[in-house]
Amino acid sequence: MSSSTLRSIARSDRFAASTSSLLLVDSNFRVQGANGEYLAMSDRSLDQLHGVEVFEAFPDNPADSFADGISSLTMSFDQVMRTKSRDALPTQRYDVRDERGSGLFVTRYWNTVNSSVTDDDGQVIGVLHRVYEVPRPQAQRSNSAPDVLARLRAENDELRRALDSRPVIEQAKGLLMAERECSADQAFGLLVEMSQEWNVKVRDIAGGLVAAAEKRAGSLVAAAERRAGDQKNS
Repeated sequence: MSSSTLRSIARSDRFAASTSSLLLVDSNFRVQGANGEYLAMSDRSLDQLHGVEVFEAFPDNPADSFADGISSLTMSFDQVMRTKSRDALPTQRYDVRDERGSGLFVTRYWNTVNSSVTDDDGQVIGVLHRVYEVPRPQAQRSNSAPDVLARLRAENDELRRALDSRPVIEQAKGLLMAERECSADQAFGLLVEMSQEWNVKVRDIAGGLVAAAEKRAGSLVAAAERRAGDQKNS
C-alpha cells in the first residue's frame, strides 16, 4: 500500500511540474521518485536512483573528515517521520560525486526542507526531500585588526583539529584491524558505519575507541603492577 501511494505521488502532474528539486524516499530511505528538477540538479537519471538507498546514491565525501551530511539528513528524516512534521535545515555542505566526469567529489552547499508523507490512514510512509543549491556561504568580514586576528586563530584551530584527527583515525583503524583481523579499508568502513548508526562524527568515534583502548591498557598495567607488588611482599 505504501509503495503504491508513493508511486502515485511520484507520477502526479504536481510532483513532475514543481520548480523545486524534489526527491521522494520511503521509510527505509530508498528512492521512490525524483522530479526533473532534482535529476538535472544531481546529474542523475531516475534509473540510477530508483530503489537505491539515498545515502548509497549520495555518500559523504570520504576525503572530508568533517563531512556530516549523512548524519544531519538521517536525523532530519527520523524526526519528520517520528513527529509527522516538517524540518527546514540550515545551509549544509554536502559534496556530490561527479558521476559523468572525473568521478571526484564536488563541493556544494544546500538548503533543505524535509516533510513527512502519509497515506490515506495517516500513517507515515516516507519523506519528501526538497533541496535548493546555494552559493558557498560568505560571512561578512571586518578588516579591523582584532577581527582579522580572531579569524586567523579560528582558521588555525580548524586546521589543527583536522590534522589532529588523522592520527586518531589511523590509530582506531589499527585497533579494529587487530581486533577484527580486517584490512585498513574494511576498518575505515566500520568506523563510517558506526558514525552513521550513532550520528557521531568519524573522528569522535575514533577518539572514543582509542580512549577506551588506552583505558583498558592502563587497567592491565595497573593490575600487573599490583600483582608484582603482592608477590614481592609475600
